[in-house]
Amino acid sequence: MAKGIVVELTNDDIQYAVRQHSAKCMIARAVKRAHPDAEMVMVDIQTIRFTDAKTGERLSWLTPPPAQRQIVHFDGGELSEIEPITFRLLRRYAIRIQRQVEKGTPEQREAYRAAKRERRSTAGMRTRTADVAVGEGDVPVASVNKRPPRSPGTTKRIYGMRTLHVNQARARNGDLPPEPEPIPEGY
Repeated sequence: MAKGIVVELTNDDIQYAVRQHSAKCMIARAVKRAHPDAEMVMVDIQTIRFTDAKTGERLSWLTPPPAQRQIVHFDGGELSEIEPITFRLLRRYAIRIQRQVEKGTPEQREAYRAAKRERRSTAGMRTRTADVAVGEGDVPVASVNKRPPRSPGTTKRIYGMRTLHVNQARARNGDLPPEPEPIPEGY
């Protein structure tokens, strides 16, 4: 691996990949084949990341421009624009992602974790009261002690800009949600 990982995108990778899925896309399949020790491979238009099973290192590379173009075409459903390519992930350009290591005695670590759980359980909890005119009297609003919902980790790639090439293809195919209705005047 001194010279890097040569990643060859084949027609099989394209055929059996899943659109808009960071772990099952065609580039992720090609990386897994090129480096059999790669685990938890995740690919998007910005980075290619995986954990090396031999060393335990989590590595990240910037996605090469030819691979970025292929991902955008693939996620947009433009399969005629996709062609097999070859690119190299050089080890010297890999970014090593450090794991956090807890220090101290087991009791200190447990005390730290307990304090962290307590902070998380109260974070986002707000009690508010307000007066609202209902009928003849004012009624206080009940206390709100709920944390906002957290979104789970996801591997689905969704692009936010409507003008992005992927979204233009989706709009042509009728895959985009309808435009929101305008807000009425004086609302």
